[in-house]
Amino acid sequence: MSATGFRHNGPRARFDHHRRLGPFPSTRDDPERGILYAAFELSCSVAECFGDSGVVTASGNRLAVLRPRQSLRLLALRRDGAFKAGTIAAVCADGDRKVTQDWARHWYEHPDLGDLHGLIYPSATTSQDCIALWERAKGRLEVVYDWSLDESDVLGELVVIADALDLVVEI
Repeated sequence: MSATGFRHNGPRARFDHHRRLGPFPSTRDDPERGILYAAFELSCSVAECFGDSGVVTASGNRLAVLRPRQSLRLLALRRDGAFKAGTIAAVCADGDRKVTQDWARHWYEHPDLGDLHGLIYPSATTSQDCIALWERAKGRLEVVYDWSLDESDVLGELVVIADALDLVVEI
């Protein structure tokens, strides 16, 4: 997948808005719904991407710096934003993915929110800002930089960040 590509298989992660097949957790390809997760800080990206497993897999993974080409309309779930959006701030850290995914689908499908491109929310792991972009944002991003995580310039900083987060780096 490219740096600006949207993952169409889900739901898997926190704010995936992919449609479910039934009441049980399952994933599937949903060609009409895609998601792209991003963060403003590398430490937040590392924690969000690798925190659940505890292992940062450098080989085969990439780091990209993206910039919007056009403005993005995001539902802010920071501070009192979650309350204004009908829920509580704890939804951003809820470990029950079914709950957070149900909320993502609710906002995505809400008739008054059809022009949203995604969400901005505090990371459950670092409290830093994260963005979940829906496929509606396709074509609105450009790649500024794109590196493999095992490149020496990136790997050094990655090891420092992983150590601070108590994560292991696997090369």
